[in-house]
Amino acid sequence: MTPSAWVLDQLLRQLTRKGHSRSTTLHTTQGTNTDTTREGLGAVKGALNAETPSLTLSVADFEGTTAPDRKWIVEDMIPDRQVTLFTGDGGTGKSLIAMQLATAVALREKKPLQTWLGRPVISGSALYFGAEDEQDEMHRRLEGIVAAEKCSFHNLSQLRICSLAGEDALLAVEGATHGPFLRHPSTTG
Repeated sequence: MTPSAWVLDQLLRQLTRKGHSRSTTLHTTQGTNTDTTREGLGAVKGALNAETPSLTLSVADFEGTTAPDRKWIVEDMIPDRQVTLFTGDGGTGKSLIAMQLATAVALREKKPLQTWLGRPVISGSALYFGAEDEQDEMHRRLEGIVAAEKCSFHNLSQLRICSLAGEDALLAVEGATHGPFLRHPSTTG
């Protein structure tokens, strides 16, 4: 397993073990990464839901019941417990806006009125990983976010980051024998 894959695995385990939201926000940084992103989405979603068996049921079972209210990370924009994908051309700010969202979620406990793009966010742990920006670039971006939010890095103890820059960021490949997704051979030890 590569070092970054191991870190990602450990961070996902920490977040789910602590009972925090299992939502995952991912973004693409280039339009050409669609296949890799789709495979990565399946791998992360599979990792987060590994203990939850797939169930099928008859729609008739809904008779006489009311659907539960939807929970949101960002109300009416980003649902909780669902994969969200930010897409766009390279250089349009997807990485920065995703980092700002992760920061807002992690900061919400310390700043109860914390918002993201003017909308309230939930409070919780956040994991940001990027396939293109090195750790130093993430650090520079976070310095700007911390300054804009008038807080300190100490206030962001619930935010974890992982850089996959320069590594194979493919997290999974489609397979028919062990379910829809398998870990990519480069991420197994």
